[in-house]
Amino acid sequence: ESGIHQAADVQLMKNHGGFEHNQHGLRVVDLLEHRYPDFPGLNLSWELRESMIKHHTAYDRPVVPAGFRPEWQHLLEAQVVDAADSIAYDNHDLDDGLRSHLIDEADIKKIELWRLAEDNLKKEGSIDDRTIFRSQVIIALINLEVTDLINQTLKMLEKYNIKTVQEVRQSSGVVVTFSPEMAVKKKELQLFLLEKFYRHHQVVRMAKRAGRFVEELFNAYLEDQSQLPPRHQKWAEQVGLHQAVCDYIAGMTDRYAQEEYKKLFYPFERM
Repeated sequence: ESGIHQAADVQLMKNHGGFEHNQHGLRVVDLLEHRYPDFPGLNLSWELRESMIKHHTAYDRPVVPAGFRPEWQHLLEAQVVDAADSIAYDNHDLDDGLRSHLIDEADIKKIELWRLAEDNLKKEGSIDDRTIFRSQVIIALINLEVTDLINQTLKMLEKYNIKTVQEVRQSSGVVVTFSPEMAVKKKELQLFLLEKFYRHHQVVRMAKRAGRFVEELFNAYLEDQSQLPPRHQKWAEQVGLHQAVCDYIAGMTDRYAQEEYKKLFYPFERM
């Protein structure tokens, strides 16, 4: 599910039970997927489901339900996923911003982490093609973050003498983490992306337009649920129309949502 889908679903479900990304992910694997004849869901372990519900990023820190022991620190494997998500998030968006020319190279050179990555790359030799050079700088930047994460995590494991899962559970903070120095550099990069990319007028326009797009889909199904596929019409009888429509739209890829929109609103579109 895209971030735009998520933001729209939060607003549209505000008065109908709400929408939270992690809880919806759990809903998918517990209820919406069908792989077994006798029960819904994927039959996942409690620990994997706990890791899903406790997933968080710098932009998303959901409340953990009591049944998933919010007082416990989440597993090391889940902490690795959180850190990897953070690295991927920043660098993917940075790459997108540079490719689309919404971020200016002259501006990104002011960011310390970019300069470090660029210096490391230059030590390996010169690259004349600017597009390739830019891509290689981002790879070098990822390498800086990953290396720091591994080294700092090893230090944390040694510092707190963590040997067992229970010791991870009882730790006062995350163990898989960046060094304080890298955390400062990452924060500078994230603030840069917020100001120069996420708040760029073209990105804001696109997000607003996509939000309206999802809202129109949502309202169209609410007004006439017979437009829903039969399986989702039956699901609406069990969970209510708002929840069924939310489940349907939240499961769409961007491309599928675009196709559904055309079928609903373009009179000559092939059904």
